[in-house]
Amino acid sequence: MKKKFIYSFMIAAAAAAFSSCSNFLEERPTDAFDEETAFQSPTLVYVNTVASLYNNMFKIMGNDRHVYDLNTFSSDEAMLPCRIGDWEDGGLWQNIFLHRWGTMNDLTKNSWDFLYEQIGKCNQSVDKLQAFAEEQPDVEYFKVYLEEVRAVRAFFYYELLDLFARVPLVTSSTTPMSEVKQSERSVVFNFVRSELEEALPYLSDNRSNQKGEYYGRITKPVAYMILAKLALNAEVYADDNWTDGNRPDGKNIKFTVDGKEMNAWEATIAYVDKLEALGYKLQGNFSENFAVANETSVENIFTVPMDPVAYPDAKDYNVYVPAIMIMLRLTANPDGMALALR
Repeated sequence: MKKKFIYSFMIAAAAAAFSSCSNFLEERPTDAFDEETAFQSPTLVYVNTVASLYNNMFKIMGNDRHVYDLNTFSSDEAMLPCRIGDWEDGGLWQNIFLHRWGTMNDLTKNSWDFLYEQIGKCNQSVDKLQAFAEEQPDVEYFKVYLEEVRAVRAFFYYELLDLFARVPLVTSSTTPMSEVKQSERSVVFNFVRSELEEALPYLSDNRSNQKGEYYGRITKPVAYMILAKLALNAEVYADDNWTDGNRPDGKNIKFTVDGKEMNAWEATIAYVDKLEALGYKLQGNFSENFAVANETSVENIFTVPMDPVAYPDAKDYNVYVPAIMIMLRLTANPDGMALALR
């Protein structure tokens, strides 16, 4: 009897020891939530499906060999002096300026990779929020969050459309690579237009360039800006064969503004008028748009917070003002607008 008790005790002790070792080897990350915890409140749902999408927005507008550099150095908007040594970077900047690039050029590749990385994150959020909305149709904030995510995704697709024309249009995180195909430019154009038109009613009226809850977020004015640029360039964006010398007529390209069908030129004016009605206009001193504390600008529409204290990851990036500036300058001169739109 005594032996049985000893043996039983030893077996129990050994089991406890193995169990203890097993628990000891299990990692419990302290820098991540499990999925149930990550979405257990409205605030956490917002943080992990919407707010997280803005984490890297500064890269699209900073000088880190991404979208901003590809846009500016490939045009006359910016230039880099040709100096010997590391300024030349092996002819990188000169090749961009002279339009001698390829798929492995840093700026081209980085822009493509970055934009699709962000779209992939948007698709994950869309899928998650759609699932939540189906499970709990009475919870209104799921729909509001979903529409902001769709607008953010549309912004990234607008940049792809503007830079690359024909691009794969992927709208779900579950789409297998075997089904990813290149889409015509007009298809991407119509997707961006319809996504923004449908998201508009759910977006905030607040200014995106002023500190507060909507600082640096996609709001109605930002959507108006993107739609105005889409409409102004509709003949280009809707053209699937830009080598034949023929373009679609902007009068036949349709937008829906406040429930009313308009052609591209009418829509351009309507969206710019909306921006003017909200108080946007040309800044008296143009350089003030680029001031460190430029939140009071009446010209900037969509800016990315760059405060090195509040946003330490962005401290090495220059402030870029993504602009509707050209749109507002046309608005300031009605004759110029009419001439530009004919």
